[in-house]
Amino acid sequence: MQMDHIPAAYVLLADFGQGLLRTLQTVLPELSSDDEAVKTAFTKRISGRMPECRGNGLKFVLQNIQEHSWCMYYHSGNAICEIDNKNIDFRHSDLCYYGCMALILF
Repeated sequence: MQMDHIPAAYVLLADFGQGLLRTLQTVLPELSSDDEAVKTAFTKRISGRMPECRGNGLKFVLQNIQEHSWCMYYHSGNAICEIDNKNIDFRHSDLCYYGCMALILF
């Protein structure tokens, strides 16, 4: 993650649940990898809470991170998403994280 400044604060969220892929497969059963699930979550208006009409989806998190010039590292399964105010980078990881983890730098 490239940062132009040292963050004044950060928030770390961790969830040792079923992970993003399994959660989104309830809505999009055709998803077959963590990489696909993470990219879908950050680029499409979708929530694994459907049809409950709850949850905003990570696309809105992406917008807020970029609008406020923050940075975020997100890891679920074998997929990583890194965001700063200008870029979004999706990549595969050899490390498998069960559940999901998000680190937001302010």
